[in-house]
Amino acid sequence: MTVGMHCVLEHCMDPVSALKNIRECIGTGHLLIAVSIKYVLHMLPDDYYRFTQEFWRVVEMCEFEIIDKDIIRGKGLDGEYSEMLTIFCRGDRMPKVDLSVLIPSRNEMFLAKTIENVLSNIRGDTEIIAVCDGSWPDPPIQDDPRVTLIHVSKPIGQRAATNEAARLSRAKFIMKLDAHCKVDEGFDIKLMADIQYDWTIVPACTTSMPLTGSATNVATPTTRVPLPPPAPSVTISQTSAVTSNGGTSAIPPMMP
Repeated sequence: MTVGMHCVLEHCMDPVSALKNIRECIGTGHLLIAVSIKYVLHMLPDDYYRFTQEFWRVVEMCEFEIIDKDIIRGKGLDGEYSEMLTIFCRGDRMPKVDLSVLIPSRNEMFLAKTIENVLSNIRGDTEIIAVCDGSWPDPPIQDDPRVTLIHVSKPIGQRAATNEAARLSRAKFIMKLDAHCKVDEGFDIKLMADIQYDWTIVPACTTSMPLTGSATNVATPTTRVPLPPPAPSVTISQTSAVTSNGGTSAIPPMMP
């Protein structure tokens, strides 16, 4: 499938959500985009944006693989000078990592310690996506390429925050973890050693210790139950913060 969008996104109030919805529709199909960099206002009052030549980064953020891009200069149909960015891309839904650990948090004093502990015990291709729901983490989170932080200025609750993290995930499986936990060494490869896409794995907690003590062992899967159909989720602007509403999540989850 190939979809063409000529001078459409500048007339969308939320072009990022529009791109994400198109990607969900076309899967790994192709998309040809043309957006205005310089052009007269038209189709008022629904003319909202002009883009820069770096807009391709936003398209890539919306899970498209950029194949080619170019800037076209000339005159439009009305004779006015026109400068347009054209982007040819395709939907990119291949998993980037094996496991995403999703950590919703609101005023959690142990968030930084939880993330530090998870990072120290990762043994597979695993990432962490933490949602700071209504506040910035204190103490702050140390930079790590395996950690993505989402900040939401107005609290949305644990379920919505988890959905936002799941929406951002590009993993084969997802794992929800509270922001005041410790995990066992190699927890990720142990949990994925015997897993199918329609399972929920509930880990066994064999030892319970405070965050200031020894690690809690959570690597033994004890219960497997089928998952319900995917529930409505939310889309995310993959910047350092904030979100927009809409869309559904199609990531096969693995919840602890």
